[in-house]
Amino acid sequence: MICNLHSHAPSLGTITDRSATLTLLDAPQLQSVGIHPWHASEGQIEHLDELATDPRVVAIGEAGFDTLRGPSAEIQTRIFRHQALLAERLGKPLIIHCVKAWDALLEQQRLLRPETPWIIHGFRGNPQHCRQLLNRGLGISLGYRFNPLTAATIPPESLFIETDDAPVDISEVATRVAAARATSPHEIMALSAENIRLVTRH
Repeated sequence: MICNLHSHAPSLGTITDRSATLTLLDAPQLQSVGIHPWHASEGQIEHLDELATDPRVVAIGEAGFDTLRGPSAEIQTRIFRHQALLAERLGKPLIIHCVKAWDALLEQQRLLRPETPWIIHGFRGNPQHCRQLLNRGLGISLGYRFNPLTAATIPPESLFIETDDAPVDISEVATRVAAARATSPHEIMALSAENIRLVTRH
């Protein structure tokens, strides 16, 4: 069961993020590749395009915006748009990293009008901010740290869980999310697994 949307630690139960090295694991497990906004460079685009067509790659990302780190907003925007269009062309979901750049992200969503899912990874915002993203059709992935009030308000079809780079098992994340939603960890893991299956077709 693949219930972990985004992890930097290779595991058969996760979609393993390979954005840091832009290389694929020599293994049959599901992976994601992208150009992180911290390291956004147009020199990586051709290599990303080649990797993205591999059948083990089921998502594009981390892609996004970060005003605290990385190159200029102009470069980040160009790299993000390329990845969003690549995800759309391949029919693969886009895993999004966004730090203090929500207006830029939503502006690109308005302009591009994607049909493939966009999912915010590691979301820690409040319920009001979450509702704004949900109203625009974005999915929300929760990691080990999140706002419990937010977790309780996410519709089941929009909820994912992840470990990201935290040294924890996905069951620990599921337990914390389950407590916030007054349900069981098993239900949270099954819900995330079903949502991942739907967006990746795996």
